Amino acid sequence: MTSPSLQPETIQKLGNAPYAAFAMIAGMQLELFTPLGAGPMHAEQLAAALGVGAAKLTPLLYALVAADLLTVQAGRFANTLEADTFLVRGKPTYLGGRHAFYTARYQEVLQTAATIRTGRPQAKVDFAVMSSEALETFLRGLHPATLAAGRDLVTRCDFASHRHLLDVGGGSGGVAIRHCRRVSPVACDGDRPALGQPSDVALYRPGRYDRAGGGGLGRCGAGAPEWDL
Repeated sequence: MTSPSLQPETIQKLGNAPYAAFAMIAGMQLELFTPLGAGPMHAEQLAAALGVGAAKLTPLLYALVAADLLTVQAGRFANTLEADTFLVRGKPTYLGGRHAFYTARYQEVLQTAATIRTGRPQAKVDFAVMSSEALETFLRGLHPATLAAGRDLVTRCDFASHRHLLDVGGGSGGVAIRHCRRVSPVACDGDRPALGQPSDVALYRPGRYDRAGGGGLGRCGAGAPEWDL
């Protein structure tokens, strides 16, 4: 027998949980945290900086306040310390480019029931048949996190006496790039899944990362590039 006081609290909590994440993704896609890196703004000021309408932007800003990524005082919105550290383009800790990765993962997870019903994966990530455009989107989504991992690695460990780096399963190559920026020069080898594809060119621009054949062996230095994420 159902208790008359029982409420669907857990169900409602879980049902509403994604909205904060969706607000964050929208904010990352709009790059709204970057202008706020210069200081607090009214919704109209931020909308003008982004080239969008304030009427549509304002509800998103309040959603980001509720998500603890923005604050609001006297009608002016500002980044929280975390958002200012990780979501302002140009900072070495920038993770704003991960919105494509998050979006793809949500779309894949929504296919879980269909996968179970059919017994076949409905959102399989197959690098062997993935188009160069899809692979570049995938790697762009990984890139901010791999850069962060590389930055953390070189601050924790002293690689000054080492001349080679084997990056296996490194995704976009961000670990190797960050390592090269701190420890230069270094020969980098890895299992790049799209060597010679457009995504490879976008990451390692000609003249700044030189491959030595199909094995992926190359040399990069402190000027090693990264995607404009």
